[in-house]
Amino acid sequence: HFDRALEKQNGYLSALVGRGRALQALQRDDEAIAAYEEAATKAEAAGDAKKAQAARESAEARRVWLAEAERSLATFS
Repeated sequence: HFDRALEKQNGYLSALVGRGRALQALQRDDEAIAAYEEAATKAEAAGDAKKAQAARESAEARRVWLAEAERSLATFS
């Protein structure tokens, strides 16, 4: 659904963030981070610093989680 919304309106912030959340739930972490980063870039371009910050925080939180998961996996391997 998010992809269809983005096809109709490229840069639709809610769809970009929603896509990031959906990808995160599917454990497609790199794609989720990219979606959050794109949302942040689009929000900044639109002058919405609050949404840009929230999207960047989501991307960073996912990066931290991913790094922790990778360290844990290395520890048990």
